[in-house]
Amino acid sequence: MTMDYSQLSDFEINKRVAIATGHKKFNGLGWQGTQEDSCSAVIVRGPTKIGAFDPCNNPADAWPIIEKYRISFLDQLTEWCVDAKGVSPIFDTRPLYRFIQTSLQVVSLIFTVMNSCQSTEKTSLTKMSNRRSWQMANLRKEARGRECQVRIYGVCNGNPETTVLAHYRMAGICGTGMKPDDLIGAWACSACHDEIDRRTHNIDNKDARLYHLEGVIRTQAILLKEGKIKP
Repeated sequence: MTMDYSQLSDFEINKRVAIATGHKKFNGLGWQGTQEDSCSAVIVRGPTKIGAFDPCNNPADAWPIIEKYRISFLDQLTEWCVDAKGVSPIFDTRPLYRFIQTSLQVVSLIFTVMNSCQSTEKTSLTKMSNRRSWQMANLRKEARGRECQVRIYGVCNGNPETTVLAHYRMAGICGTGMKPDDLIGAWACSACHDEIDRRTHNIDNKDARLYHLEGVIRTQAILLKEGKIKP
């Protein structure tokens, strides 16, 4: 089950941030210490702080985290938008998280999510790698027998038996052994594929790139509609 981090109290967020940054409970009284039940700070002993630790509300506690992990945020009138790498353990994108809270609450919350995701990645790296390979293999297999989505005018042969998942040869990648992600591949017949890979030159390179991009969009639209990939 995925945790709804946005439902955590400041106290719970601060406790998770404290643990993630190497802090421990100050003494046997626990994280709360001698504070009232409604407190937000946790009482810690650790590498950067001894005493009350409240990154959700104290800039002095939050700033080292912001700086070290390069968390950026901005005020969008009714909500805070926070951008941080690594908050999604599956797709490794850079999503923009939105919460109607204070900026420090959001920063602390995002750090909590980042740390949780990193832990998940470490414990299930092999499983995720195998899943990723399975996904990519399936995307290539999905191209078989499909209608060409690149559709280069005057070139496309329209033969679905020749359709493959075609990748544009991106600058800086050729000759490195690296290949673009299959999610930015397009279903292309053999004739269109030859143009994309520049084995033939019926159209110029700029047009080939544009046709391929349009093909990627059409291919992704079909895969999304069929539930083969998720947004």
